[in-house]
Amino acid sequence: MPNPLITIGENINATRKIRVDSPRVITDGDKKGLYYIAISGEKCFYDLTQTIASDVVQQSGQIPYISEAILRGDSQFLLSLAKEQLDNGADIIDLCVDEVSPYPEKRLDYMKWLVKVMQDNLPARYCLDSSDPDTLEAGISVYDNSKGKAVLNSTNLEENRQKVIDLARETQSQIIANASGAE
Repeated sequence: MPNPLITIGENINATRKIRVDSPRVITDGDKKGLYYIAISGEKCFYDLTQTIASDVVQQSGQIPYISEAILRGDSQFLLSLAKEQLDNGADIIDLCVDEVSPYPEKRLDYMKWLVKVMQDNLPARYCLDSSDPDTLEAGISVYDNSKGKAVLNSTNLEENRQKVIDLARETQSQIIANASGAE
């Protein structure tokens, strides 16, 4: 009997932040950042020195490290996070770019880039995650379902969310639905 529990790894999500004083944030000479293992097995350093020095991070104490990796196009770091989640039992990897940019048209490009990078380099099923149906549509437009059926996250009964249901139907994707909305 198949396992009915599906685990979705959610670390490739632009909302993720890490505290400046986290023990994971390492000082390496005059640089600060995170060590990680690339999918090739190589130990690498993700340099966050300039990001940490920014006024926003200094005031909040929070480093938007996933947004930063997407903005930089740092596919090696993002792939390492996805692989780590898969190695630890995730069935599906969630991809969210919502906080990368305040400009919706830029988020469309970031979602397309992220989907292609992940699918081209790491065999897995992916969940496209956005509060904006147009961002989901952009991601699914480049998604290759032959590599694993897509999941769209999410829909509900709020205005403008019907588009996500239609998109899932058209692309034969699975969908996550929240019990919230107008009624």
